[in-house]
Amino acid sequence: MRKQDVDNAEVYFQNALQVQPLLHRASYELALINFNRKKYGMAREYLRTPLIGSPSAEVLWLAIRVERQLGDRDAEASYALELRRNYPDSEQTKALLSGQ
Repeated sequence: MRKQDVDNAEVYFQNALQVQPLLHRASYELALINFNRKKYGMAREYLRTPLIGSPSAEVLWLAIRVERQLGDRDAEASYALELRRNYPDSEQTKALLSGQ
C-alpha cells in the first residue's frame, strides 16, 4: 500500500488471510481497498473480523463510513457511539464530530 500498488497489495492481503484468516490488519486493508473502489458490501464483509473485540478508532471510522454508504443508519450510529466513547480524543472522532 505504501508503494501505491493497490492491486499487488490486495493480492498480498488476500494471501495473508488464506494463511491466517483472523489477521485483523489484512482484513482492514482489504476493507479499505474495497471502500475506495466503492464496493461497500465487500468492505463491510472484510470489516467483520477487525470489528471483533476492541476495534481501533481507525477500524470504527471505516465502519461508520461504510455503513453510511450502505444506508444502515443504526449500524452507523452504533459504531459512532463506540468511537466517541472509546476514543474521544482521536482524529477519527474529531472527523466524525466535524461532520465528515
